[in-house]
This record gives sequence, structure tokens and C-alpha cells, in this order.
Amino acid sequence: DEGTELLLNALTSPIWGPTLDFACGAGVIAAFVKTSVPHADIELLDVSALALFAAAHTLEKNDLHATLIAANGLLGLQRKYQNILSNPPFHTGVHTDYEVSTRFIDNACDILANDRKMYIVANKFLPYLAQLQQHFRQVDVIKQNTRFTVYLSS
Repeated sequence: DEGTELLLNALTSPIWGPTLDFACGAGVIAAFVKTSVPHADIELLDVSALALFAAAHTLEKNDLHATLIAANGLLGLQRKYQNILSNPPFHTGVHTDYEVSTRFIDNACDILANDRKMYIVANKFLPYLAQLQQHFRQVDVIKQNTRFTVYLSS
């Protein structure tokens, strides 16, 4: 989709260190990272079994390997990540629902290492900037177009 494409174009340097692709969907973000850095340590997380099946298929078709995690949010993850990459959902089915994204942003710092970076893309109308600023020392808009914004939070 257009938002994910904007996020991928915003990744101007290789991603290193333990990385989480949150709400991975079909695994496009992780596959892009793994193609650029084949030995990247990346894990893909989603609540949907169908999404994880699609992500596994994406990885397989591209001869890539990564860990898949079935989870409803970040709670319970024990690992510390250097990076989180995400095009977080704001729908439950066809209904607008900010709960998943709100919990994700609220809990992200708990699983990020000290030298952390979180890259997320969101529709421009979504109210993420203020929430990101509550949890991160620095929040920058690193790319945007008429519909989407890519935030780098550290």
C-alpha cells in the first residue's frame, strides 16, 4: 500500500540490530529489510493467523527467514529491540479503532533498547504525534506526502 511504500522509502540506511515488524500483515516491511540486509535479526508480530500465514509465504517466496510471533500487542514480549517498524492498524474490521495503535505506542518503549528507534507510518489525520512525543525524547517527521506521514521516534 502507499503508506508502507512511503515508510520503506524513508529507510535510507540499513536497519541493524534486533528489529520488530509490528502488525506485520503480509510481511512486506520485514521482507524489504531482509532483502537489504539478509542477516538482519527481525521478528514479525501480528494478531491475525491469516496475516502470519501470508507473511510466512512472503518470506518463503523471497527465500528469507525470520521469526513469526502470534500476539495481541506487545505485552508479554521479553526481548529488547533496537528498532520497531510498523504501519500500525487503526481499524478493527471495517470500524475505526485506535485502541491497538494507542496501546502499541504506549507500550513500545518497554521493549525498546536504550539506543532505540521506532519508524511508523500513519495517515496524516491520525493523532499520533502528541502521543509519540509523550513517550520518546525525539520525534521527527522524516517523510510525508498528501496522505501519509512517516515518524522516526527515538
